[in-house]
Amino acid sequence: MSKRVIAVYDLEENYGDRFAEFVNQKKQIPFEVLAFTSMEHLKEYADNRKIDLILIGCEIDMEEVKRLGAAQIIVLAEGAMSADKEPYSCVYKYQSADNIIREVMDCYCAAADREEGQLLGKKSYVAAVYSPVSRCLKTSLALTMVFMIH
Repeated sequence: MSKRVIAVYDLEENYGDRFAEFVNQKKQIPFEVLAFTSMEHLKEYADNRKIDLILIGCEIDMEEVKRLGAAQIIVLAEGAMSADKEPYSCVYKYQSADNIIREVMDCYCAAADREEGQLLGKKSYVAAVYSPVSRCLKTSLALTMVFMIH
């Protein structure tokens, strides 16, 4: 299965490149992250390949970005949001990359057009069993629950 694409479009060249490099090193993230610093390169890429998610700097013109046809747009905010970006999800740009990834994945999964459990392309279930006491058959109970669900 090919990875989905996140385009990072920010005028700070180092920011996008470093963020993309960091995320692409993480194997568990089902996205390929590409950094762009010019609208021309981003348009050229979008003409040839589908972009699932665009992270844009807050100084970027939204009208041009909307025309690219990305499934979702998230704004990388440096502080307060401007009025033209208000309907879009927002992530604070200057925090740890791990936190940015976590918040972006939360926004991506919470999108109304996403089905539950479809991020990796397969329907999935989460079953959790907790007990503060060890040796109380937690694994057996969890496996029994999984088999009952199917």
